[in-house]
Amino acid sequence: MNNSEVVAEQTKLYGQKIGYEYDHDAEKWILNDDYKLPEAPETEKIPGFDVGWSGL
Repeated sequence: MNNSEVVAEQTKLYGQKIGYEYDHDAEKWILNDDYKLPEAPETEKIPGFDVGWSGL
């Protein structure tokens, strides 16, 4: 992992909660109440920088 490799990508509508996922069969966005962010990948810790997902 060199911190430039894309792990996962999903286009979202601006301001949308992260739990919404696009349902290709229904052709609309559906709220998945069970959605959880995947574990942040292991990476080298650099002093002064937080490592992992942020709730901001």
